[in-house]
Amino acid sequence: IDLYFHRVQPSIPLLHKPRFRRKYKVGVFNNERYARLPLEDALVLTAVMALSARYSNSHYFGSTVAKDRGKVFAQKAAALYAEIIRSDAIDESSLTFLHGCILLAYYMQTYEITTRGWLLIGTCCRLGVELGLDQTDAEATI
Repeated sequence: IDLYFHRVQPSIPLLHKPRFRRKYKVGVFNNERYARLPLEDALVLTAVMALSARYSNSHYFGSTVAKDRGKVFAQKAAALYAEIIRSDAIDESSLTFLHGCILLAYYMQTYEITTRGWLLIGTCCRLGVELGLDQTDAEATI
């Protein structure tokens, strides 16, 4: 988590660090803290891991090339995204789901540019409009 906020967040300032740490109980050692996460939260957390793994020098990754360290997390995030879409797990769009989609799209674009990544970017745009984020400053005068 710290690697994400130190190395990734400056490039894509998306998450509020104190709120994120509280929501996911970062620093609280409890084996069950992630066992029953809603799918949207699991997507966000897994995408954060995918993006930050490339900066890790943990022995867990051994001689894995930095670019490939997050691949297993990204595959899990992509599976969570697909499960959310297939299961209609969300009745309406949420900011959490949008965050997860943006993070996964960012991973895909920085790993390898593919049609799948571009399609996910389109999904992010549509989710943002559905959430009304395109109207955030609509009443501001110039």
